[in-house]
Amino acid sequence: MKNVIYAGNWKMNKTNLEAESYADEILNLIEQNNLNDKKIIICPPFTSINTLAKKLKGSNVKVGAQDIFSESNGTFTGCISAEMVAGAGAEYVIIGHSDRRNKFGESDEIVAKKVNLALGVGLKPILCVGETLQQRNDNMTMQVLTEQLTIALADVAAADYSNIIIAYEPVWAISSGKVQKGSKSQAANSATAGLDCMNIRKLLRDKFGESTDAIAILYGGSMNSSNCKEFFAQDEISGGLMGAASLSASDFIEVMLNEE
Repeated sequence: MKNVIYAGNWKMNKTNLEAESYADEILNLIEQNNLNDKKIIICPPFTSINTLAKKLKGSNVKVGAQDIFSESNGTFTGCISAEMVAGAGAEYVIIGHSDRRNKFGESDEIVAKKVNLALGVGLKPILCVGETLQQRNDNMTMQVLTEQLTIALADVAAADYSNIIIAYEPVWAISSGKVQKGSKSQAANSATAGLDCMNIRKLLRDKFGESTDAIAILYGGSMNSSNCKEFFAQDEISGGLMGAASLSASDFIEVMLNEE
């Protein structure tokens, strides 16, 4: 049996009070459904990291951040460093999400800096990679993934591979519902997603060696309790990075209950 990873990205949702209520609810649901062996990561806004870290301490639910800045300190008003995130109680951090790449212009080089800053303070990066719809239609998926992963992992020591998670998120599938229906160019069905993740695994081995097998590969992009089982059945998919499906504690738990 896989040790499936369930990662939730709240994006810009939930106040601190709402986060507290969510923590209470998910802990109760975990206990009721005997899910204490599940590997769960929740990535709230910065404002709720410390609250969740305290509420969830000692449980199997870990806390991550949604981003860090690409510098350690300085005159960067409004930015949050890796050290600050770690000090607030986060153990993980999402890096390179398509929201950051496409809406805020983050380059592969900036993503690489963040990966190394995170590892330097003991954070475990959840490194997001993925192609746009145009890139997929142009048969550029592997070219894009190769560039993103090669640059992001160039300076990472082999000893740190076990601290890295890769989340393959086709940009066109995120929040779109395009995971099982639509034309071949627009449908990331489970078999296609599994093949893409298998190709990522091969890419990692070819570029950095078999020690990269320590890196878990998640799938993200409109995953929910209705379709998760088919994705988790794929050999190289070790879990999911979920957005909307993680915003409700009961919905998130439903994914875990529907895994098998």
